[in-house]
Amino acid sequence: MRLRFGWMILLVLLVVAGGCSSENSDATETMTTEETVTEDDRVMTLSLGTVQDWSGTRSGSVFRECAEDLKEISGGELQIDIYDDGILGDSQDLAQGAFLGTVDIVIGRPLSWTSVVPEAVLLGIGGIFSDSEMFNHLMESSYGETLEEYYRAGGLELLACFSKTSLYLASNERISSAEDLVGVTVGGEPFYKSSDVFWVSLGMHVVTVEPYDIYASLLSGEMDAQLIDYETFCSTRSYRLQKYIIPVNSALNIYVCAMNLEQYNNLSEEQKIILQNYFSEVQQKLSELEEDTTSSGAEVVYPDYSFYAAWSEAKDTALENLRDSLGDDTINIFMNQVAIIQNQ
Repeated sequence: MRLRFGWMILLVLLVVAGGCSSENSDATETMTTEETVTEDDRVMTLSLGTVQDWSGTRSGSVFRECAEDLKEISGGELQIDIYDDGILGDSQDLAQGAFLGTVDIVIGRPLSWTSVVPEAVLLGIGGIFSDSEMFNHLMESSYGETLEEYYRAGGLELLACFSKTSLYLASNERISSAEDLVGVTVGGEPFYKSSDVFWVSLGMHVVTVEPYDIYASLLSGEMDAQLIDYETFCSTRSYRLQKYIIPVNSALNIYVCAMNLEQYNNLSEEQKIILQNYFSEVQQKLSELEEDTTSSGAEVVYPDYSFYAAWSEAKDTALENLRDSLGDDTINIFMNQVAIIQNQ
């Protein structure tokens, strides 16, 4: 009865309030709106997806620790939730998700973006860069702005693009020359027709294998070799089946971090700065990590000159092949800037 009586009083008060001036009514509505804003309404949470398995890895720890720093710096109003190991889909799913806005931020390798940004294939061809430092200098040059325009044309904002280390060609057979590459099946995430020519020109076969399927593919014999960073080589336990790793300095471990353009433009200027600082901090901390190539027990093989000569020829073949799909201007702009960085 008391509850019903209370509701009757409230109803009377509302009727009386309804008879007040429109000015008072507006003020009441404004106050009500302000009072119903909760702390959760002020929090923006961005999803970050990758196919890499970061559990127990130093790289994963860096991304997560920096996400905590971002949350603290923003006063809790900007947060990043990380979904690794392909939880939100494979490489192509994630690229399309960023394009459609179903995933806020995606981190992938250059070739994983080619369905949305065809020009991204240029960064994924081995033999172009001598090391990570050269690549990072390229991204700091005017070509970095050119790449940003390519991504914006694909409906994406390029948040960061940098290289941490070189990659290794891991194999279950010892490879020490160009001749040893012939007939080997190489797998990786992902290969597209536009880049297959690189491997085919080496006499190799190509299969697309996502990081979370690497071990099963090696076990089944679907693939013999893979171009992989050392940390992933260890985290996927590939060393149990692949006993040899070949350092390929001109093939790089490149992080491409992009976001749906419309969602990025909806961020405040302060949020954009905080997000950019997040990736700057990630890049800095990743660059400070050192590799211990003895931890897996795999034998490091240093191939002869024929291996690297064949690698360089494959690069030239791939670039010429891409002129048909990307156009001469796109290739020339890229290679001219690479030459400038190389000669500095």
